[in-house]
Amino acid sequence: RHLTEDPIPPSEHDPRVPHRLERVCLRMLRKEPDQRFASARQVLTALEAEDTEQKVVLFGREVELARLLGAHERVGHGGGGVVVVRGPRGSGRTALLRAFLERAYPSGIPTAAVSGDVEDALDKLVERLPGGTSETRSDPVGRMVARLRGRSAALVVDDVERLPAADVEALTELVRSRLVIEGDPLLVILSTTPQDGAAGGLCSGTSTGQTPDVVTLEGLDRRAVVALVREQGVEGAAGAALGHRLHEQEGGWPGAVVEQIEALVRAGWLERTAEGGLRATRDLDVLRSEPLPVPERVRVREAAHLVGLGVWERRVLDSLVVLDMAVSV
Repeated sequence: RHLTEDPIPPSEHDPRVPHRLERVCLRMLRKEPDQRFASARQVLTALEAEDTEQKVVLFGREVELARLLGAHERVGHGGGGVVVVRGPRGSGRTALLRAFLERAYPSGIPTAAVSGDVEDALDKLVERLPGGTSETRSDPVGRMVARLRGRSAALVVDDVERLPAADVEALTELVRSRLVIEGDPLLVILSTTPQDGAAGGLCSGTSTGQTPDVVTLEGLDRRAVVALVREQGVEGAAGAALGHRLHEQEGGWPGAVVEQIEALVRAGWLERTAEGGLRATRDLDVLRSEPLPVPERVRVREAAHLVGLGVWERRVLDSLVVLDMAVSV
């Protein structure tokens, strides 16, 4: 059973167990070796650190992380390539890249990252690369080339579909000229939604001539969702009950799971404990079967749908509300 079943959280035996201690204990007992602490020093650091200093821990993304780290290692041996991480909003693309960067930065291979929704994203990407301050060219691609000078490097762009068209063109030219033509040991990791937008040619390779390695993110399995719910602080049997329900309800998408936990906190279904965890204020049967509070993002989306309803549609909806009947808009 210890190979297939998750351990019982210490708080189910004694609710006074601090949340941080429980989180450390559960991490030490994880099935996957690369999710456990690597040393006693890491355990002590986790016990003493503030919550904001905790190491990024992924759930159910071990294979995807290994693919990114493998590509990064190959760059160190003179290889190169493009990796596209594709998944819908809330699939955990950013968390995956954060975990990758946390492990990639200490490797000694110059690695720079930026989000596509920040202003002057490519300029910031250049600034995060090591190199001198004597570049004579003002365009981002020219400055990148001057800083790298053929050395191994990795560039990471999260939400690449949000880059302005000019930046997409510049990044495309970098891949085409330095990776495809010159054969530089360069790794470019791009994360995007299934709708690539202006970055479609870059992400598919049709505009660069470089076929990417595509990492597609799917919903997490049940065990990973339960672990994610516990990582959010939900203690005891409530963590398992919510984890099982949210796996079915949200399709295993981590962003939606976290948003639902936040909605439960706002509605008072979960409350903070002195130890920093979350305690359920509702019975387990309620958590398993009753309608859950609506997350803010879903509320805003549904409100936008209501604006577009005609007079008769709105009357029908009002009637259903009076009758206390469920309806989807």
